[in-house]
Amino acid sequence: MQGAGRMPLVILGAGGHGHVVADSVDPTQFHLLGFVDSHPDQVTDAAHPLLGQDHPTLTSAQFIAAVGDNAIRRRLFEQWLKRGATPATIVHRSAAISSKAELGKGVFVGPQVVVNTRALVADNVILNSGCVIEHDCRIAAHCHVAPGAVLAGGVSVGEQTLIGLGAGVLPGLSIGSRCIIGAGAVVVRDVHDGVTVIGIPANTR
Repeated sequence: MQGAGRMPLVILGAGGHGHVVADSVDPTQFHLLGFVDSHPDQVTDAAHPLLGQDHPTLTSAQFIAAVGDNAIRRRLFEQWLKRGATPATIVHRSAAISSKAELGKGVFVGPQVVVNTRALVADNVILNSGCVIEHDCRIAAHCHVAPGAVLAGGVSVGEQTLIGLGAGVLPGLSIGSRCIIGAGAVVVRDVHDGVTVIGIPANTR
């Protein structure tokens, strides 16, 4: 039964990341109705079922796009905005978010994430488990900062970029849009739009 004052919520994507998001939902803030996914074989549970695209509860529910692929997540986010739906920002209870940081709409902040003072995180971004966003960073919409990645102070990241598992970016650098920073890479210079870099120091693939 939906508690008073709790917003109904649906998660777009019932894969592994969708279930991580579900585990991060604050039950005092949201009433999780279930998942919406185009793959009917996805495994859910009785409390959080797989809902059809036309389920009657969706018209009043907030949503969060929980798909790791940036392009797909952006498409889902924009489709649901056009439907008039409201994106929800979900922050895991163990995350440390500065009161002077700003999170956009539809952002997911996973377990043990740190977002420090004056950082700005735009809409539909994934800050995955244990990543660190240092002071004064700027992360544009539809990015994914993977588990364990670290952005040092003053880093800027363009739209739809992936910062891979355990990657590090030195202070004050600029990473363009639609880039891929490989797992474990250490970025020591600016990265232009659409470029993939790997290794230590990070170089183009």
